[in-house]
Amino acid sequence: MAIANNLNDAEAYNNRGHAYAQQGNLYQAIYDYSKAIEINPSYIKAYNNRGLAYYRLEKYSRAWENVHEVEKLGGAIDPNFIEDLKKVSGRDQ
Repeated sequence: MAIANNLNDAEAYNNRGHAYAQQGNLYQAIYDYSKAIEINPSYIKAYNNRGLAYYRLEKYSRAWENVHEVEKLGGAIDPNFIEDLKKVSGRDQ
């Protein structure tokens, strides 16, 4: 409903993406997170969420890209997520 009322509401896209992710619809979640980032390129939470979705899809390079965007924007990343991503991706960053 929020998106229908305002197509430029980054938070609404992020929230809907989160709902899709909880349902396991990760590709749709990524689409919404990406739309939120398109609207607000500094939206750290959407980068975090998109990184987690890519991680769940085992697209680790894409997950790292989002981690780096969060870092560039000065955001905080869950250290446990970073450790898990390092282990599964075989990368140190």
